[in-house]
Amino acid sequence: MTPDSNGTRTFDTVHGELAYSEVNDRVAEPLRLLINEINEGAFLDFELNPHLLQEFHRRICVDLTPHIAGKLRHCAVRIGHHYPPEHIYVSQKLWEYFDDINARMLYVQGDLQNTLELLSYVEAKGLHIHPFVDFNGRAIRALVYEVMRRIDFPPIEISIDADSPLHHTYIQALREFDVHQSLHGLVDIWRNHRFPAFRDEFY
Repeated sequence: MTPDSNGTRTFDTVHGELAYSEVNDRVAEPLRLLINEINEGAFLDFELNPHLLQEFHRRICVDLTPHIAGKLRHCAVRIGHHYPPEHIYVSQKLWEYFDDINARMLYVQGDLQNTLELLSYVEAKGLHIHPFVDFNGRAIRALVYEVMRRIDFPPIEISIDADSPLHHTYIQALREFDVHQSLHGLVDIWRNHRFPAFRDEFY
C-alpha cells in the first residue's frame, strides 16, 4: 500500500495500482464467502492459532495481492498514532495472543460479560498487533467469526459503516485499547450496539 500524490491510499495489485475503494469492492466477495464457510463450521477441525489467521488472510486477498497474502509483515508500520509491535516480534505476539484467546474461551460458557470481553479482546488485540501489511481488519473480522462459531455465539453482524456515527466511537474504543489496554469501550459497543441488533431481530 502506498499514498499517491494527494494522499489517497493505493494498493499494488495484480491489476496495477488501485484506489482503496476499488480494492474494497474486490475483496468484499472473498470475505463474504470466507465468513459463510466459517459460520458453517468449515474450520472447526483446525487448531486455533496464527496459522489459521494466516489462512484467512490468504483467502481474502490472494487473488488481488498474492505477494502479501497470508504472509506476516516484514516492516514497521504506523496506524494513526499507534505504532504496532516491530515486525521481528509479530510472530511471538501472535502466538501469545492465541494462547490468551484459547485460555479466555474456557470461561465464557453461559456468561455474557465474559463472552463479550473475549470477542472484544480478539478484535482489539488482533488489530493492535497488526500482523499483516494490509487487510488486517478483514482477517481479524474473520477470526472473530471463527471464535463466535467455536463458542456457539450467534453470527451477528459486526462490521461498522465508516460513515455511521458509531464509527468514531469504535475508533476511540480501539485507541483506548492501544493506549491503556482497556476493553471497556469495545465491550460497550458489543453490548449496546452489536448484540442488541441481533436480539431485536430474532427475539
